[in-house]
Parts: sequence; C-alpha cells; structure tokens
Amino acid sequence: MSVELATRLIDVLGGLLLFTMLLILAAGQVFRAIYAVAAQAVFLGIAGAVLAAATGSVDLWIIAGITIGAKAIFLPWLLIRVVRRVHISREIEPVIPARSRKRVFSFNSAAERQSMTATTLVPTAAGP
Repeated sequence: MSVELATRLIDVLGGLLLFTMLLILAAGQVFRAIYAVAAQAVFLGIAGAVLAAATGSVDLWIIAGITIGAKAIFLPWLLIRVVRRVHISREIEPVIPARSRKRVFSFNSAAERQSMTATTLVPTAAGP
C-alpha cells in the first residue's frame, strides 16, 4: 500500500471517528450509543489495519484484530446483554441539546444560508 493511499484512508477514518463521536454525544437511547461506540471501534480497528498494511508490521495487525474483536464485538455484546438483563428501556439525556442537534445533523436550506451570510458584521467608523 502506498503512503499516499494510507494517508488518505487515515484522514477519512479520522473524520468518521469524529462523526461517530458526535453520534455518541447526540444519542438519545442506550442502544444507539452502544452501536455508535461499536462503529467507532470498527473504524479504529480499520485504521490500525491500514497502518499495518502500510508499514508491514505484524504487531499492528494483531492490535487491529484485538481492537475489532474486543471493542467492536465483545464489549457491545456484553453491554447489550447487561442492559437487557437489567431491563433498562428508558432514553438517556443527550449531551448535545435537541435544538443544537437539529442544526448539526441537518443541512441548511439555501434561504437559511443566504440569511446567514446577509447578517455579517460590518465594522463602523469610530467617532472622534
């Protein structure tokens, strides 16, 4: 694997990791948060595999496999099992408020973008 391809893949995976962090913060249910953490672990394991392929390191392959096996498969399975056994069915309070979530996870319409650009601050001349 070339260095340029590995760099691009790591950049994309970094963006996906940030996106899944937003999903975790905005999760309104326990199961959604668990699945988002599992997806984040998969992306982290894939990043380790990309680095292993780029460097040829066997240790990185092992770490990527352990990350995917333990954090992406075993821990979510265990957490879901515990949540079901304890009968937790209520929603959790998201860290990001609902109003902000709608802004973060929705695309602005053309009218909203135009109104946002029309309200730019214009410096005024200072008096004597």
